[in-house]
Amino acid sequence: MKDARDLALKYLNTRDRTAHEIRKHLESKGVPGDEISGCLEYLAESGMIDDEDYCERYISYGTEKGRGPLRLEKELLDKGLPREMVRAALNEHFGEGSEYEAALVYLKKLIKQQGFGDTGFAEYPEDGDFSQRGKDVARIGRRLASQGYNAAVIYELLDKLRDGTAFAEQN
Repeated sequence: MKDARDLALKYLNTRDRTAHEIRKHLESKGVPGDEISGCLEYLAESGMIDDEDYCERYISYGTEKGRGPLRLEKELLDKGLPREMVRAALNEHFGEGSEYEAALVYLKKLIKQQGFGDTGFAEYPEDGDFSQRGKDVARIGRRLASQGYNAAVIYELLDKLRDGTAFAEQN
C-alpha cells in the first residue's frame, strides 16, 4: 500500500488530478486493484483529491481562458469525471445568459488582441461594424466553436457583430 501512496503522491506533486487519472496511472505502474482502491480512499479522506472541487476549479480556470461549456464538458469527461457531476457544475456556472456573456468577453478580447490568426485583423473597425468583413466574422465564428461555445450563442454573437450591436450592450 505504501508504494501505491508514494506513486500517487508523486503523481499529484505536479498538478491536481482526478481519482480516475490517479487510478489509470497506478494501473499503468502495475499496482493491484485493491491497493489502488485503498490508496484512493486514503487520498480522498485526507483531502488530497476531491473530484467535485476539481471540477469547479477546472471550469473556473477554463472560463478565464475563454473556453465554452462544450469544450469544458469534453475535457472533464476525458479526465474521468461523472457526466452528472460535470453537467451540474456547468449548469451552475453557465446559467441563464452567462454563456453568452462569457462568449462576449472572449470575443472582445479576441478582436482586440494583436495578430489574431495568421494575418490578424487589418484594422479594428472603430464603430464595431463588421458587416463588410465576412472573412473575419467567419474566422471569429470558427474560433468560438473551437473554444466550445454552443452554436446558438455563436450565431447570436456573429449576427450582432455584423450589425454593429455586439458591444452596444456593454457600454
